[in-house]
Amino acid sequence: MKSLGTDLVIGYTKEKFEDLAEKFDVVYDAVGSVVALIGAVTPPGTT
Repeated sequence: MKSLGTDLVIGYTKEKFEDLAEKFDVVYDAVGSVVALIGAVTPPGTT
């Protein structure tokens, strides 16, 4: 993912992105819950 230009890559086995204080413009999660994604993005962020 970093080679594609992402600013931050989070390993789901080590931490939960929805618990981070930082909010994101775009979140891509292939295995998680849409409800968790909504809490992690800044308006008008994209899930």
